[in-house]
Amino acid sequence: MTNEEHLLVCLMEECGEVIQAASKCLRFGLQNSASGSPLTNSQEVVKEFADVLTVITELGRRGILNTDEFITKEHMERKLAHIEKYLIKGDK
Repeated sequence: MTNEEHLLVCLMEECGEVIQAASKCLRFGLQNSASGSPLTNSQEVVKEFADVLTVITELGRRGILNTDEFITKEHMERKLAHIEKYLIKGDK
């Protein structure tokens, strides 16, 4: 396996861990935690997402992915506007 392949597999695994952590938030609550874990479910989501960002950053640093194309304030603002369009009004 090449370094590129290894990093892409790491990215896939980390994305899966974000999905799993978010699912636990929905099933068991944001402030609950898995037995034996010092982190709440919400902290787990953020930790796992930080791991995704770390792998994405390394893929960008190595020139495997062009991270400058989408990791911009403008892109995030467009995405947030799209999300806001479909949020339930009056919900937190």
